[in-house]
Amino acid sequence: MRGIFQMDPELQQINMWRRRLAETEAGLTAYVAARGDAEALEALLPIKAAFLRALPADDFNPSAWQRAFFTAQAAMERFVVRRFGHQGVAEFARHVGKIYGKVSYSGQGGAGEIMERIERQAASYRSEVELGPVSDTHGVLEIQHCAIWDYRERARDSGMELVLDSPCQYCTHLLSSMIASARLRACHSLRSAPDDPGCRWEAKEAGDGQEDLAWPETVRLMEDDVARLPMIQVRTLVAAADLDLTVRFYEELLGQPCNLRFSYAERELEVAAVGPVLVIAGSETALAPVRDADATLLVPSLDAYLARATEIGGRVVEQPKVVPSGRNARVRHPDGLLVEYVEHLGE
Repeated sequence: MRGIFQMDPELQQINMWRRRLAETEAGLTAYVAARGDAEALEALLPIKAAFLRALPADDFNPSAWQRAFFTAQAAMERFVVRRFGHQGVAEFARHVGKIYGKVSYSGQGGAGEIMERIERQAASYRSEVELGPVSDTHGVLEIQHCAIWDYRERARDSGMELVLDSPCQYCTHLLSSMIASARLRACHSLRSAPDDPGCRWEAKEAGDGQEDLAWPETVRLMEDDVARLPMIQVRTLVAAADLDLTVRFYEELLGQPCNLRFSYAERELEVAAVGPVLVIAGSETALAPVRDADATLLVPSLDAYLARATEIGGRVVEQPKVVPSGRNARVRHPDGLLVEYVEHLGE
């Protein structure tokens, strides 16, 4: 028998969708306001009015509230991309995470509270989720199959206009920002298998000198023009057995931790980044296809930089594709340089 104070599971789902809708709407308003764009704020009003008018009349139908949230989310993503370009999606998501931190996060639950919220968000789409051990300062969560992808594709097939290639382009920034609410550092890896997308998240203590990862400092950093500039990475290719040793060397040399690490199972490669150094590890056979690239260029928007490169004489020799860290493509520059362009879908 259900306890007196235990909420009905369907009501819990409805409350989740309502809360997420309120956080997302407030986050978008905060993002546009932070840009100081009065015209965009005014243009946003009919978008809000449309999805508010479409809210379910039935307050006890979880599926209807899920559709309402997803429809509103898609409308807000379209607004951001059309107004500010794809690079605006990351900042929009971070502002939504900030709203979560100010409104929904208790300020006391630490990694455990936030990871449990992320678990509920994923489970609300019927994703396969496993929550690992959690504490105030550390937590691990693995989404073994992300059903948000499935829901999106069904919506697309039914005629809904979606402007993002994948939900990761929004979600990775949102979840990183939510974790930063507890002044923790977010680390994640994405699984690129097209029929079985998933990801793994870890929240850990930022450590000394890492306070800039928490709000509101992150907002100021990411809105700084410098943060949107592309970055050239030096590539080093090593044997699989040498990856850990190489990463430790550059961590000690540069005085900063490894900020990205993932397995590229389709190509039998392991990839790690320490600041401007990209370490790619594997067998000689696995490394052969990536040896010819002269450099890697991290860009805030792959589509925008491919367009810019081709306009001024570059030639795309390998079309954009999804990879574990986001999306990439290869461009031959007029001087003969072969460069991998990469847009990360996360911190």
